[in-house]
Amino acid sequence: MSLFAASTGKYGVKVAQNATRLTADVTDVATTIPTAHDCFADSQNVIIETELITIGTHGMSNTGCTRHVSPTSATAHSGPDGDSYGAAEVRAEDGAEILSKVFGIGEKLTVLRVSANAPVTIGVDLGGTLEYAGGKISYELQEFFHAQTQITFGVETTVKIYAWNANAFPVMVHAAMGA
Repeated sequence: MSLFAASTGKYGVKVAQNATRLTADVTDVATTIPTAHDCFADSQNVIIETELITIGTHGMSNTGCTRHVSPTSATAHSGPDGDSYGAAEVRAEDGAEILSKVFGIGEKLTVLRVSANAPVTIGVDLGGTLEYAGGKISYELQEFFHAQTQITFGVETTVKIYAWNANAFPVMVHAAMGA
């Protein structure tokens, strides 16, 4: 029997596009970040690989960008090598929060389950630290923590599930955490 500590419910959460790919190589000093889609806002922080960048003026060119936002360093990033899948992914800094649950002292996290109607990138934050950021899941991620791997919280901890959607259309994501 499963006791769900938190769930998005029957209809899940709609996630608009918040990730795309580079359309050209970007040097470590470039302030223009060319992307396949216009899916960010002016002054929004984005991540390419491990570099945090603030978008200046959004669009498919993303001009006037501020590079190596603290504490990251500016690095060169690769565009496509003949196909768009070789290009570096550009994603919103935080993704879209899908589900959040505060676990009390001594409570255990025994299962995480996330499903979507299209591939998305999923992240799991434990108490303010992004512990898992998976590649694109193909419709479902399910993680059971057995007795040896259950997460028991020694202090009150917030667990959050995030999703980044690189599709050009909104995606429905369902998530559940069990205790």
